[in-house]
Amino acid sequence: MDSNHYASAVAANIETARRQSGLTKLSLAASSGIPRTSLDRKLNGRGDFTVREITALATALGTTPHALVTTRDVSAAA
Repeated sequence: MDSNHYASAVAANIETARRQSGLTKLSLAASSGIPRTSLDRKLNGRGDFTVREITALATALGTTPHALVTTRDVSAAA
């Protein structure tokens, strides 16, 4: 899995967790301490999340960093 695909998969995991938690992007940004514009940009694939941001997002979403960064590379499984 290339790094761009991985970053997109992590962003999708975060977005899924955000929706499941019922948080808006604005409330997630506020509770994680990540500026809303930065969060939007990274969720839209125009930047990578730092380890610190993943940790803050996991805390805000009530999950673990591992859950946000774990992806399934279906091309490797084939």
